[in-house]
Amino acid sequence: MTRRGGLSGLVLAALTACGSHGVDARPPPSTAPPPKLPPPLVRAPREVPASWSHWEPVEPIIPAGALRAPTLPIDKATLERDALGAALGENARAKLKLDGLVVTDGDAATTQVGAFYAALDPRAGWMITVDALAIVVRGALDAALAEVEERVLKASLATLITRLEARLAELGRSPGAEMAEPLDVARGVVAVARALTGETLGLREPPGLSRALKQRVAAERALIEAHDGVAPSPVLGVALDYSEIGVERAPPERLPIARAFSWLGSAPLMLASVAELKVSPADVAMARAHTRAAMVLTALLAEDEGDRDASAAYTRISRYLGFVYGTPDDVTPAGLRLIADRAKVRVEAPDDIADVTKVDRVRRLAVSQSAPRAWDGAGDVEVPPRPLQASTSVPRAALGFRVFGGHAARDAAALQALVFPSVGALEGGGSPATARAGRRVLPCVLDVAAWLGAKEAEVAVRESGDDAYVGFVDMRARLVAARPGPRAPERHASLNDSALDLLFSYVAPTASRVRPPSSAAFERLRVESALAAWLHLARVAPPFAREPALSAPPVRTAVASEAVAFVEPHPEAIGALLALVRQAQRGLGSLGLDAKGPGALALVAIERVVDIAFLASARLARDEALTTDERVSLSFVPAELRALEKSLGSRARVSRSTDVHADLSGGRALVAGSGPLERAWIAVPEPATGTTRIVVAPHAPMYEKVVPLPERAQIGWRSEITRAQPRRLTIAASFRAP
Repeated sequence: MTRRGGLSGLVLAALTACGSHGVDARPPPSTAPPPKLPPPLVRAPREVPASWSHWEPVEPIIPAGALRAPTLPIDKATLERDALGAALGENARAKLKLDGLVVTDGDAATTQVGAFYAALDPRAGWMITVDALAIVVRGALDAALAEVEERVLKASLATLITRLEARLAELGRSPGAEMAEPLDVARGVVAVARALTGETLGLREPPGLSRALKQRVAAERALIEAHDGVAPSPVLGVALDYSEIGVERAPPERLPIARAFSWLGSAPLMLASVAELKVSPADVAMARAHTRAAMVLTALLAEDEGDRDASAAYTRISRYLGFVYGTPDDVTPAGLRLIADRAKVRVEAPDDIADVTKVDRVRRLAVSQSAPRAWDGAGDVEVPPRPLQASTSVPRAALGFRVFGGHAARDAAALQALVFPSVGALEGGGSPATARAGRRVLPCVLDVAAWLGAKEAEVAVRESGDDAYVGFVDMRARLVAARPGPRAPERHASLNDSALDLLFSYVAPTASRVRPPSSAAFERLRVESALAAWLHLARVAPPFAREPALSAPPVRTAVASEAVAFVEPHPEAIGALLALVRQAQRGLGSLGLDAKGPGALALVAIERVVDIAFLASARLARDEALTTDERVSLSFVPAELRALEKSLGSRARVSRSTDVHADLSGGRALVAGSGPLERAWIAVPEPATGTTRIVVAPHAPMYEKVVPLPERAQIGWRSEITRAQPRRLTIAASFRAP
């Protein structure tokens, strides 16, 4: 299973023409909750949760009224006026006439949204879409995240490793019989992180490491850097999936730190033995040694009685990880401290750690109160006697303590529940690509869209025969029903959660009175667009596995487009995207983002663009013509996006991939990616007049491919699409020109 953070009130100002201010004209958002000022076009903010995640809603008001949509088939006069004659072939024109949309090939070199608009025929009307905005937002977010990582996390990790190694060395001078092995394990975990980053962070090896431990640490480092799949851990004594540790591509200068973060988030200290959980890889002796090691690390990182510098560094890192990726899926130092307190065991007391009765009490309580939502290959997973019927939980996996904790996003947990052993055997005689030996061992990318609520995705999965597993349909229905409600605070507990909230909004019906073509083809197009937004916003790269921080702030432009301009009439989704950007501004500001630095200014630039798009979309959704100021502001958006993309570079490219799920026993992984932008020709009604216009919008195609485990980190997605042609999602046939 691949785990990710996996990314999560509005006072409306009058729109001004782009180009009249510098990018730093707006002050950075305050890190304190803003006052509740109900604006004219949005609902008043909901009550701020007690534990504020820096999120405030942006919601349009759309009064009920008559609906307006293009009449199908599209008349010949409209096609002749807006389809630019020879720009569309005969088959494409026929499909556009029948369905109100068609997607055609774009320029294979066009991998950025702003460049797409710049390459359009000046006569062509254009539309800003949700997925196009999401792609550029991802680039700006990555720039800001990279800056916080450089400014805060890099030094914090160095302090954490240095102080933990020093304190563990002190404890190791006279450990006693019960503590020798636990301290060796704890020192090994930290020493591997130092070995991975020593040259980059300038860290030195502490005295007192045994020769045997040095050899195990060196062997562990070699496995991490090779990331070749499942192998026994020399330091921990359990099998790990090394293809997942540091799996994302990272710049060479950031790769060592990315691997260290991945190691500290993946290395499991097993709390349960095979006696408590049959799927655990640890016997009782190993589980006790690992639990004692975890208790020692917890004590050193405690805010009250631990190492002050190590605790402060760990807190800074944990706040960042929690804000970006969400709640850890594993027992962490904070979680183990709570468990120990409930068990009336003092983790800071050497006598309690040495007491086997108290250690076992902590272990048993951890097993009864903690269960990971996703399995990452440590240990095994229980196989129930029949498909799960009573809940949406995955079968019980081995339980481990991790320093940073793996972050299982909701979509990752849902995909985990849609494969064996949560669902049963294949029925009928088909052979879906997800199956191995009659079992569903891999999900498909369309499962994500179906879980988000897209009915056409469910239909497409059924058409492919990929739902013909015992219990599959029921499990999927329970997963959909178990999603947090629209107003649940957990929908916005992190950037990753807020990104999923945006996707929930996007696939849900809009209240817009101006509608796109009413056809299955359009609904399937929106499914693929939602998946492209999911890929760019909800599949967040691990720390340091992204491009370095920007060296210079983005530059604004003052070039307007004179063509007919539209914004996708889904203000609920664009409002959710705007809320996500503002959440990032507030939250990252509180975590150390320089308000005048390039990363913060990139967020300011994209916030302005999304704000313009939201206001225009809300206006169009009410079937009202844009004001003069709104039209002027919207006309600058393509050039604004292009200027921002030039600053962001490869961060804003549509060509992106992610590993979705691993079949460890089969040695395979499902990888998804998007490629060069295609052209979507869409019929939309003009507000107020109802005149049907044909506009062009960028569309990010989605692909999926099953690859050997080691290759999921090495795939060059852009060249892969150009040369190898991985499998396009089946729904594409519904809207592509034949």
